[in-house]
Amino acid sequence: MADLNKVLSLVDMVGSEQKFKAYKGAVEKTVPKDIDFGRYWQMYVQIMQGFYLDSKVTNKDSILTCMFNAAKLGLNPDPVFGQIYFIPYAGVLTYQLGYKGMIELSRRSGKVKNVRAGLVYEKDSYYFFEDEHGQHYKIEPNLKEADRGKLIFGYSIFTDTSDSPHIHVMTAKHLKDIEKIVLARTPKSPWANPVYLPEMQKKTVTRQHWKTEPWSVEIAKEIEREENLERGEPVKENHPELAGVIDGMIEDSKLNHELDMQAAQETNSETKAA
Repeated sequence: MADLNKVLSLVDMVGSEQKFKAYKGAVEKTVPKDIDFGRYWQMYVQIMQGFYLDSKVTNKDSILTCMFNAAKLGLNPDPVFGQIYFIPYAGVLTYQLGYKGMIELSRRSGKVKNVRAGLVYEKDSYYFFEDEHGQHYKIEPNLKEADRGKLIFGYSIFTDTSDSPHIHVMTAKHLKDIEKIVLARTPKSPWANPVYLPEMQKKTVTRQHWKTEPWSVEIAKEIEREENLERGEPVKENHPELAGVIDGMIEDSKLNHELDMQAAQETNSETKAA
């Protein structure tokens, strides 16, 4: 692959404009039709270029398949939106769903009308119980104080199509245990960033809630994938939409890399001779 500091476009990186257009076409066909693809692609390319220049991502080929998940899931790749995060791990680019990404997938499933999640601290007012009549809860956050105390629990609420709420609760200890597992494997995970930590906690509660409700095959696969990541198990990317496209791009990249190495060796030989 060419010297990344001198690369001006992704076409230069993959070595073939034709194959790069094929990749772009595959992304465009996959993104939901209600998304402005022009703006989406601009952000997509910007993020891809950033990871091509990122020394932590040594397996540059993984960028092509990993980022395609954002398009396949119909999520905005910009981390500012909190729908999906891309994280280098052991040189390979991986992804994690964000809390807002899970909400988007939940709504799109058609199983629920509304999804929300929150965190309850020791200075908040709350109660929650279940009896033969169902679930009962009331949560009032203490907005008068900047410090609401220690985290007590997280919750998610799904309102189904018949307007019935379903609530799921996870204790602070349970959330902390999951945080430790994730950070032991990926120290640079969003869990390590205090800005993103509350979002990751709410995402975890929502994901655990997913497991108790009937969902789509798409969501079932994401549940399995997220739990495999937490356990440190390898996750294989399978994108039949990209069949042949990425392989061709990778071959071009390898060829360019070999040519660059050959040119560098020739230059070094000429310099020594001089």
